[in-house]
Amino acid sequence: ISCSIFDPGGLLGCSPQSPHSTAKGSMEKDPSAGRAHQMANPAATPLGWGQQPPPPPPALFPPRSGERNQAEEPPAGPLEAADLVYTSLSTARSRMEEAAAETPMDPALLEAATARNCELFRALVEEEPSRLAGVSAGGNTVFHLVARLGDEPLASWVGTRLPPGLLARANARGDTALHLAARDGHGPVVSSLLVWASMDPDLIRLKEALLEARNRNGDTALHDAVRSRHWVVVSWLMDARPDLASLVNKSGESPLYLAAERDSLEMVGFLLEFDLSGSAWAGPGGKTALHAAVHRSYVKDQTSIGVSRFTA
Repeated sequence: ISCSIFDPGGLLGCSPQSPHSTAKGSMEKDPSAGRAHQMANPAATPLGWGQQPPPPPPALFPPRSGERNQAEEPPAGPLEAADLVYTSLSTARSRMEEAAAETPMDPALLEAATARNCELFRALVEEEPSRLAGVSAGGNTVFHLVARLGDEPLASWVGTRLPPGLLARANARGDTALHLAARDGHGPVVSSLLVWASMDPDLIRLKEALLEARNRNGDTALHDAVRSRHWVVVSWLMDARPDLASLVNKSGESPLYLAAERDSLEMVGFLLEFDLSGSAWAGPGGKTALHAAVHRSYVKDQTSIGVSRFTA
């Protein structure tokens, strides 16, 4: 019987048994209990001379191959140089694209683009590079802004500082940066956009997707270039993808039909130099590019006859 029962305060020199003394006693009585205690409490086992402490037990769920421990992960926050140590280039790209999707466009940058002030635009970006990550109320990215500006050196400078994936982003009207550059006749910018779209090995289909992209009217960049009579841009786009001439918009109009309807005979002749499919002749209501050409020729003849009669 333990003397702690009769002497709970320790006045007789007895003291309550400690957990270690209890465990030691149970080990002496039952060797198997001692082994269990040692396995559960390796630190409680005395080390002999020259012995090394046992290794720590393996993790219950070891990390999978290529997976880092949570403690090694960088803290969440804005994209900084330190983050790039832990993330791949593709991850950094996607983070920047996500930031552009959520960040409002800087008003000063938007104002500089609206005023076509390229020097101020560049100075603002150099002052604060984060201004590049933003979207206007109309859904325009910086790529849209430089496409409208038409300044190829500025466009090339911006292009080296933005992920190419933003090229495929459409604004509220469904226009990509390529639509805007083609519509305004900025041939060198169109060329630069197509070069950027083909530079990223992770985005093999980006250039094709950009050329095939349609706005809310179903127009491709080629439709816009033909409608605006921008010969140089049409040649750039047709050299990149001749089959674009076979794509029709929501009104059923092919680029060839638009050229014929606008009496752009030189552009019609240029488009016909390519091996076009039957759909390249398509027009609305079952009409074809030939119908449009004949109609325009008839209207022109009637107009000239009327003018000659009036002046006679």
